[in-house]
Amino acid sequence: MKNGLNKIFLLVFITVLCFFTGCTSSVSQTDEETLKLKIQEFVDFLVKLDYSKAQACLMTDGPTYSQLDALYNKAKLIIVSGGFSNCFAKGEIYIKNITISGNEAQFSHQPVKIYFNCITSSNQVTFEDLNLTAAQKIGDVWYLW
Repeated sequence: MKNGLNKIFLLVFITVLCFFTGCTSSVSQTDEETLKLKIQEFVDFLVKLDYSKAQACLMTDGPTYSQLDALYNKAKLIIVSGGFSNCFAKGEIYIKNITISGNEAQFSHQPVKIYFNCITSSNQVTFEDLNLTAAQKIGDVWYLW
C-alpha cells in the first residue's frame, strides 16, 4: 500500500513538473534587454582581447569604432602588462538608463569593472576609458556607436 502511494505521488509530481516546464512559453526579449546584452557582449569581447568580435558589435561609422584600437590597447595593457594574462577575467558594466526611440537608443553607464580571479589572488580594475552612449538597430541586431 505504501509503495503504491509513493508511485502515485511520484507520478503526480512528474506530471506537475512537466506541466510547469512544458507550458512556459519562451518570452521574446525586449529591445532594452537585447541592447543590454549587446553592451555586455562588447565588454566581454574587449576583456577577452577578441578584437574582431568586439569590432563586430560596433557601427563602422561610429566614434567607438574609430577608438577601438585605443580601447583594445588599454584593455591589453591592463590584462597583459598588469600580470593578469594567466587569470580568469570578467568585465562587468552597469547600465544606468536606456532610452529607445524606434531603431535608435541613447544610454549611460558606469565605468567598466574588470574582475580577475587568479590561482593565488583576485583583483579588480576600473576601466574608465569606455564611453558608449548610443546604439542603432539594423534589422534585428543592435550595433553600438
